[in-house]
Amino acid sequence: MIKTTTDHAKLSIIPFAVISGFLCYPSFGPLLLILYGASFSGKTKGAIAGLAIYVSSFIAALLVAFTLNYIFHDHFTIQPASWRQPTPLFSTGTLRSNVERYLQYYTSVKMLRPALFAAAIGYGICFVRGVLIQQCATVLVFGFVILGMEATLSIIAGLDLPIRSSLWLWGVICTPAIFLVYSSRFVLIGTVISAVLLLTGALAWYINFQNIQMVYPAMRYLGQQISQAQALNDGAFDEIVMYGDAKSNRQMAGIFSNRALRNFLFKEFNIYTRSCKPDFCQKIQAAKRQSTIPTPLLIMDGKLVVLLSPNPTNDLEW
Repeated sequence: MIKTTTDHAKLSIIPFAVISGFLCYPSFGPLLLILYGASFSGKTKGAIAGLAIYVSSFIAALLVAFTLNYIFHDHFTIQPASWRQPTPLFSTGTLRSNVERYLQYYTSVKMLRPALFAAAIGYGICFVRGVLIQQCATVLVFGFVILGMEATLSIIAGLDLPIRSSLWLWGVICTPAIFLVYSSRFVLIGTVISAVLLLTGALAWYINFQNIQMVYPAMRYLGQQISQAQALNDGAFDEIVMYGDAKSNRQMAGIFSNRALRNFLFKEFNIYTRSCKPDFCQKIQAAKRQSTIPTPLLIMDGKLVVLLSPNPTNDLEW
């Protein structure tokens, strides 16, 4: 898209880019629309065509994903992982509860307030002083359309919308700063706004990922404990069972699900684990009530049990 010079050439790229981007990581698609809005010719019909092609391409990407799931998994839909605790609007969820789940997104966006404020100042300067007005207005309109699409999908699917899914929002925020920096009149103001965006982004990254600093050492330590137990109790157990939810463990609170822990143990230590079946979980609960277990490992019924948290998990994706 950077190499192209006409709206027609850019628009011919969007369908392929949106569909392939959706299959790789869905957050890429909206960013392409913002990029088009910031670089198109400024004609109204070009903006309308770009939006229409993007929406059509997004629907096509969904249908492609649905079809692939139907071919390989026999269901014409996208099934979210169980750890996301989906509450589909027309199944287990209600409109009110799903809207409340979606509104949590705006709580996470609060950390971006300095960048949003700086971007608002940048857009104001662009509109008042005539810096690429059509492109700025189009980017804002595209941003509100994407916001509405994300809200609709989140409410219908009954899923939380994490801040990491909003790459397009950074495109909207950065657009006026880029325009001002590359103008001949507002380089200094654009540079100051860019610095605010950079600092806000660094702080947001630190807040979002600081918990992960503990996750990998904790998972690695657990893998070492299991490996030692395997060496010391050779033949004493047939399989390894995980009991509890890793997210309930203080040191592993930043992990997405038990599946991530399972994958890590398999890749790093060649340790294969299974989920805890309901009847066996009840036995473990009874054993925990009768005595205090000082270590996270327990051998029971020929199985090595890894105690992650006090309560059993319902991790259906295993």
